Amino acid sequence: MDTNIFIHTGEHSNVHSDVHTGGDAKFSNISFQYILISMLIVFIVWLIFSIYKQYKIAGEDRNQRLTRYYYNNVRGEDYDEYAQNAIAYGEAIDEPRAIDHFRVGTIYLVNAHDTNAAHRHFTAALSQIINGQVPTIDAPFILNRIRDFETDIDDLPIQEALVAYYGQQKMQNLAINTAKNSEIRVNTPDFVQRVMLSRQNWQSDSQNVHDSAIYSELRNQIYLVINSNRSIPNIENHDYKEIINWLRIKYSGDPRRIDVEKVISTINNNYPVGIIPDINEQDVIKAVWQRSFDPLNHKTSHQIRSLLCDAVCDCVERGSVVCMTGRVSKIWQTLARVDYNETIGILRTKQAIRNEILQKAAKIVDDYIGENGSVSNELKTAYNNNEETEQVLELILCIKSKINELYDEYKPYIDEEQLNILLEECKAVV
Repeated sequence: MDTNIFIHTGEHSNVHSDVHTGGDAKFSNISFQYILISMLIVFIVWLIFSIYKQYKIAGEDRNQRLTRYYYNNVRGEDYDEYAQNAIAYGEAIDEPRAIDHFRVGTIYLVNAHDTNAAHRHFTAALSQIINGQVPTIDAPFILNRIRDFETDIDDLPIQEALVAYYGQQKMQNLAINTAKNSEIRVNTPDFVQRVMLSRQNWQSDSQNVHDSAIYSELRNQIYLVINSNRSIPNIENHDYKEIINWLRIKYSGDPRRIDVEKVISTINNNYPVGIIPDINEQDVIKAVWQRSFDPLNHKTSHQIRSLLCDAVCDCVERGSVVCMTGRVSKIWQTLARVDYNETIGILRTKQAIRNEILQKAAKIVDDYIGENGSVSNELKTAYNNNEETEQVLELILCIKSKINELYDEYKPYIDEEQLNILLEECKAVV
């Protein structure tokens, strides 16, 4: 009886063992399927991400887009997360363009203070210009901005890049002349104006406060205003101390008072403005403040003071006071479009000046041969049909002469060689 029980028990145990083994196999099979599906999902996600990284929108892949994004959001000279990310994504670009090298090189120089890395990227950007890999519409911006840093970095192939750019520009002018004599010109009455305006270039540049054209305009305007302010009655009463008192009263109880105090603390050091000889930082804010007391600004005096307060607040970005050049530029631009002298406070980059020249040249052409141009309809038709009559040739000379007059207007603001090549570019279309 005990044996039967033993046998019975053993059989029962075997049954349980078989069931348990079958359950383990089924569980293992399901687990394997889950692992396989998970691996497949991970692979698909990786594949999609890899494709997305390489996918280009407006000619930029993911790393180029992120480099541009972080570069455009860098504020001042701090080596913050935006500057670090601009470098990280910039270095990850598989085939960087000249503009990518320029952006990364600028962050290395201005924010990371790594001149060796900046030199490497600037040289790569210039080499692409030398080799004709950069569109002539983009090359001037890159050349001009790198030249602004020439005193900080030695041995850059800037002159070689300039010579290459001028050569490429001449070739383009020949191509424009060919197009000018084609049917395109005949069928497009405003062909000349369109070509000129198409040469404009708008590059976002978070570090444009370092543009030498801005330095030049800022210097000239500050000297002009300081000299002009001397004629304001009782000007000696409106000093730096008065400005500080005004700011503290205006922002009393305001959450922005903390930022205002940070800026005041920095300006109290009265550092020299290196880009403007014999001028200290307090001279700049005092000149703007005193300008509000000029009788010629009586209609906008309160607006100037209010805008100055806003500008002081704007000198703090992400909790930190911006660099000297940034502070001086922001405070000075308080006077833009509120000063009786309409040119004061307007600071233009070389890029903006170049675009302005192209726009003015197009306007000169339009004033003669545009829809409402001053010459007769018969002469317009003859010009657009490329007729070589005495009247057409005289019209062309007249337009080119007017374009040449832009030289004296813009000579103080843009490199002479670049100004000449730009005017030749405009005249080549006429």
